[in-house]
Amino acid sequence: MTANEIIFDVSKLVLGGVGGAILNNWYKDIKSKKNDRRKMFLRLLSSKSYLNITQEKIEDLNMLPILFRGKKKILEKYYAYYTELGLPENRVDYQHREMVYLDLLREIGNEVGYKNLDNNTLDTRYIPTAAFDEHKFSMEMKQVLMKYLQSGNELQEAYLKNIQTVDGEVSKPSEEGLTH
Repeated sequence: MTANEIIFDVSKLVLGGVGGAILNNWYKDIKSKKNDRRKMFLRLLSSKSYLNITQEKIEDLNMLPILFRGKKKILEKYYAYYTELGLPENRVDYQHREMVYLDLLREIGNEVGYKNLDNNTLDTRYIPTAAFDEHKFSMEMKQVLMKYLQSGNELQEAYLKNIQTVDGEVSKPSEEGLTH
């Protein structure tokens, strides 16, 4: 065996090991990104039934352009949905917004391995009655609170009128002052 053959054999072993490590890291990176994309898709799909947009959905939508960088169709659908979200309340067509979102989900689903999703599949949602009742109650409470705050805060004014001062110091209101 000549020196050239020995060097050639050693270089094959070294380059083979290094090349194998590089390919292995590349494969793990691709697999990790694909798994991240799939998890995001499943989270977005599962959160479509919520009555309000969740913090997790906001975070996923903010990460979408990064995770799907270079995926032209997905990014076009994403920016169309993003545009819909930025419309003023008086210009929102909620059915159109929902269709744009379903188009985005469909495109992401195609990318992550859920092929040929139709609108019936994507639009099916389960919302328990208790969740809807809680949402309705929450909205009613917000309206009551806003009405109260816009009324000039009459409760605070009544409380301040009933504060007693003793030697120039403010003390707690009397019990009878609060009952008037």
